[in-house]
Amino acid sequence: MFLAIAIHHAAPDHIDDLLGHMNRVAENVKGAPGLLEFECLRESDGTRLIGFSRWDSQASFEAALPQIGQFSDQRQPDWSTQPDELLMLTRPDSA
Repeated sequence: MFLAIAIHHAAPDHIDDLLGHMNRVAENVKGAPGLLEFECLRESDGTRLIGFSRWDSQASFEAALPQIGQFSDQRQPDWSTQPDELLMLTRPDSA
């Protein structure tokens, strides 16, 4: 199992814009081979938005990167206050 967790630091006045963008990405990648789950989440007391995806393998995630990045040109720089963080995680027994 492989997890990709993207942490987006939304500008307060662009939370809805960035969340809408994330939801379009999630919808676009739906049905990708190896995708088990893709959720868009909002921090309950802040402006961080989390894209959480669970895959059968890192190779499946990497194969889907063109789909994940398909709308990157629609995302505006002022929607974020700092660069995104990406956590890529595997279980120790499956590494």
